[in-house]
Amino acid sequence: MLALTLACGREHGGDAGVEGSASAGATMVTAAGDSADTAVDFILQPDGGPVLECDTFARDCPAGSKCMPWAADGGDSWNATHCVMVPEGAAAPGEPCTVEGSPVSGIDDCDETSMCYFVGTSDGLGICVPFCGGTLEVPTCAAATVCSAANGGVLNICRSLCDPLVQDCPLTASCLPTASRDQFVCVLDGSDGGGKAGAACEFANACAPGLFCAAPATVPGCDSSVGCCSHLCDLTAPDADEQCTIGGGQECVPWFDPGTAPAAYANVGACALPQ
Repeated sequence: MLALTLACGREHGGDAGVEGSASAGATMVTAAGDSADTAVDFILQPDGGPVLECDTFARDCPAGSKCMPWAADGGDSWNATHCVMVPEGAAAPGEPCTVEGSPVSGIDDCDETSMCYFVGTSDGLGICVPFCGGTLEVPTCAAATVCSAANGGVLNICRSLCDPLVQDCPLTASCLPTASRDQFVCVLDGSDGGGKAGAACEFANACAPGLFCAAPATVPGCDSSVGCCSHLCDLTAPDADEQCTIGGGQECVPWFDPGTAPAAYANVGACALPQ
């Protein structure tokens, strides 16, 4: 796998919109296999740990309600779960949806199997994304999606696989690496118009689409203790290194170790100082 590490982060989806994704330097665990319908990635849990009143895997809320992630402290990061009523005529996975209040309120009009995600902070509109099925140990998701567990197991949803060089995700989403770094999935874009190359990033999705939150040592002039935004790049481009606009010696280096890149990601690189 790529020698450079990724900045630590966690899921975040309120007004600031930043969301954690892949994190190196924090401890990562894979609970199942590597296939697209069973892989589950664990991300650094929030400070203080999650408050789980129900389980999105067990779906252990009373009839007519569902287990939903929310920000129990009034902040903008999912850090707890609670049971909420499912409205009549609720939307199914893949359909448009609306949240009540902020994107992390934990109240929406999706059915009991999904939550409203990819929500724009200005309009409260998003898409119903399914919760992971099965169990934490053996999670399940539909084909071409990955079960990704974030914030200490608060947010367990099936994320669509994507192409990081095309950035082919819907709505307010970026194509970012999973915690295991061997796949790329659609994650809520939390850059909020910022997250330019070289900018400090506290969360992995605080960078603009097409960039990722890289470890400080790989980005020239990065004075953040967490990380700075750097470009993803196409290794096969004739001017591959020129995609690294920060300069300072950055090169377009392979994301994967030689011979380990999946065919779909064979040309994916990252702008970094050679290690």
